[in-house]
Amino acid sequence: MRHFVAAAVVLCVLGAGEGFADVRRVSEAERAAVQLAADYLGGGAAALVDDLAASSPLRKLAAPAIPLEIETRLGPPAGAEWRLVTVVEALKHKAAAFEISYPSGIDETAFFEMVKEGEAWKIHDLRIMAMPSARTAFFPAAENKPAPPPVEASTATPAVQWAGGIGIVLAAIGLALMRKSGAAGRLVYLLCIGILAGAIALMMREAPAAKAEVAAADDGQVRLAPLIALRRALAAGTQDAASALAAAPQRGIAGDTARLWKAQWDLNQMNLAEVKRTLDAFPAPSDVPLVEMLRARLALVENKPERAVVAYENAINAGPGRDSLWSEMSQALMAGGFDEMAKKNLTRLIDIGSREPNVYYAKASLSDTAEELDTALEKAWDLQPASRDTLVESGMLWSLVRKKKNAFINLSDPHEPRFASRDTGTRAITVPGGTASRVSGDYLHISIDSAQLAVPGGAPLAPNGAVWVGADEWTRLAEERAMQDVPAFVAAPPAAGSYMQPALRQRITNSAEALASRNRWFDVVTLTSGVSPKSEFVPESLFFLRADALQRLKRSTEAKQLLIELAASPAVLRKRNAYLLEALGEMLSSFDEYDMAIKVFDRARRIRPNPYQDVRVTQIAMDQKLARDYLTYSTPHFEIHYPQEIASGTAARLGNVLEGELKRLQTWIPVSDFQPVVVNVVWWQDFVSVYTGSEDILGFYNGKITLPLAGILDFIPEIVAIVTHELAHAMIAQATNDQAPRWFHEGLAQRVSMVEYHANAFNMYDDDKLFAVSVLDPVLRSSRDPDMIGAAYIVSQTLIRFIEERYGAAGIKKLLASYAAGDRAIDAITVMAGTELGAFNAAFRDWGKSERRVFANKIAVRYDESEAEKARTQSRGSLGSGTFYPRPSPGGRKP
Repeated sequence: MRHFVAAAVVLCVLGAGEGFADVRRVSEAERAAVQLAADYLGGGAAALVDDLAASSPLRKLAAPAIPLEIETRLGPPAGAEWRLVTVVEALKHKAAAFEISYPSGIDETAFFEMVKEGEAWKIHDLRIMAMPSARTAFFPAAENKPAPPPVEASTATPAVQWAGGIGIVLAAIGLALMRKSGAAGRLVYLLCIGILAGAIALMMREAPAAKAEVAAADDGQVRLAPLIALRRALAAGTQDAASALAAAPQRGIAGDTARLWKAQWDLNQMNLAEVKRTLDAFPAPSDVPLVEMLRARLALVENKPERAVVAYENAINAGPGRDSLWSEMSQALMAGGFDEMAKKNLTRLIDIGSREPNVYYAKASLSDTAEELDTALEKAWDLQPASRDTLVESGMLWSLVRKKKNAFINLSDPHEPRFASRDTGTRAITVPGGTASRVSGDYLHISIDSAQLAVPGGAPLAPNGAVWVGADEWTRLAEERAMQDVPAFVAAPPAAGSYMQPALRQRITNSAEALASRNRWFDVVTLTSGVSPKSEFVPESLFFLRADALQRLKRSTEAKQLLIELAASPAVLRKRNAYLLEALGEMLSSFDEYDMAIKVFDRARRIRPNPYQDVRVTQIAMDQKLARDYLTYSTPHFEIHYPQEIASGTAARLGNVLEGELKRLQTWIPVSDFQPVVVNVVWWQDFVSVYTGSEDILGFYNGKITLPLAGILDFIPEIVAIVTHELAHAMIAQATNDQAPRWFHEGLAQRVSMVEYHANAFNMYDDDKLFAVSVLDPVLRSSRDPDMIGAAYIVSQTLIRFIEERYGAAGIKKLLASYAAGDRAIDAITVMAGTELGAFNAAFRDWGKSERRVFANKIAVRYDESEAEKARTQSRGSLGSGTFYPRPSPGGRKP
């Protein structure tokens, strides 16, 4: 569920259609197929033999061959991940489709053609993408006769191939013209369709002889069982694939299937010439869906999105229609810059009643009215609740989740909500013993040994004993599976071709994110080493992760070069994604690449202008001015940049404060070898107008400290508190290798600042408005609501007070050490507290109910007093615990 944000961003770029159809209920045919899928994953192919219909062509095989035929088509169960997808309305009572991902990353789509015999649903046939299209099989006559044998791929004559080739070229030209002239593009596209239709008709006239040849060779039946060794080897990713391929049939559908499976593997390994040679042996267009899918993916690798779009359309025309295929095509359309076509394509997902929760989260993100937003988000939440930190992180739903009265999403509950559809278990299937079944909302997930079966909309099918879980359980399971993939991905970093398969692309991305959350930066760099910014279809988030990892490993030059290459990448330029460009501009500015960062923001502004871009361009220009035009005063640990209009004595006094506070804070934040930090001192007017646009923020740290203290002569405690706050951020960053979470940064930076009072969140906010610990970081990182951010500051500081009182100063230092060691934010808390996060959060709430005083502090050091006055102040004691004062603390935000 963490990746619904990416889907939402794609739709945000495209826009959305008006309204949406009801979510499709799992049909009885689909329910039966899910039962059969569970039987297969638990008992292997033998478990399906008795469930074959009397009319099934598989029944005509010799009895020993039937289980082998079934496994060859469906692939080995071990380690496989199956997911029920939504087929078009016309097929819901005739078929079910499953997207399958094998341990090697090879993917498959399996279609269960279902018929009813008496009261029982049976399998008429099992079809996969490598088999020629048999759309008529989904609309059988009453006697359920099997479809005639498919046409061999090699039977197309040169005339047919020439017509198909001309059609594809015209389609590509038409798609390109649509960018400049919609009318001209449509005219060419219609011409293309006419030519392709003629080619198909010609091929149909030539088909009888080919059919007779196939019937003579295969006795009218598709036999793939001779490929069982190849299927097992490719699914597992073992070295036996070469010998299995050599032993595979060379002719007929089995021979074609073997070559196509090998082409899938070759594409993963970037053996593009071999893939092209294999695909060129098939007519264009082909009636084999896998041929067109591979052509589309190959075209994307070769930076030819127009060809990819045509190939995806051919795959869709071959059928059967399903939401997963349209989703993959939509991403290709985006890569090619065909935004309007992508929008229409994505609208199909809603029109067919897709059960995918991401579709409706994205719809909620785009809603123009509060009523539409409420409806879409509630529908998405009912389908599968997303973790609350993910919702807030998206930055799109904060107004609802924060302000909606009687909101069904509660950001204050210590635990993630656990609920299930009221229809849960009403149409229960049975599963093998030892199976773990989980339900959340309307989503069903079944773990069967090492295999996984996901059923969106499947809660009614939940077997007896299914457990209700929260969204955090999906995150945990996803991370576990991602970490299982890590050894293979690190040992053999995925090449660009691996990203063409959606399931494998998601697995790679999940593994990289799981490694980053554990601060395993060297492994992040290794895993992402197989791609370059010129690679198509590699998620940009992976390049950002790689740049971050390189920087943390002190390889800043490589990180900067990666971002520069990404900014010039044709793939990035073609996507016209303003959100992507804004993120890239931010990263470039963090490396002081000011000119390029401004250019990237200007590019984003031309695509989708917003006020944020204007502000950032002004800020980056100011950063450039600070680096170029300001004077410098240096101390042992600080390089102070200040305007030429102020005297150097002011910079010297600030340097004394910084060095003094650095020494004092060592008792809180030990940093044995503090590295020099740049401190930018600007005028208050410039700070407000250029950087913040608000008088609420009094300083910030982003690798450099920026303070609006130009012209300040006396460093009274309130001013020193601002300096201390930002200095604490710099010290925490160095003490933890910049791996501490934001709540810890902000909470501790407030706590150590010398002010008379600190606020108490428990006497400022009702319980239902008091953020849970798990959402503090997303709010601080992503929210655009000043009230939410202010509340998160106060809760963070209150949380530090709780840790200090419950676990002592050692608790703070234990967290610092955990973050420095690379522990995840959640793990560090559980190690310190000796309990899981929800229990820790609940204990914090219990403490807060009885601890409603304001904290009063004693000023430890005065930098605006004489030496005698300082001695008297210091004799009164150092900063200690007291009571809160109900207002934000100075430093990061204005009191």
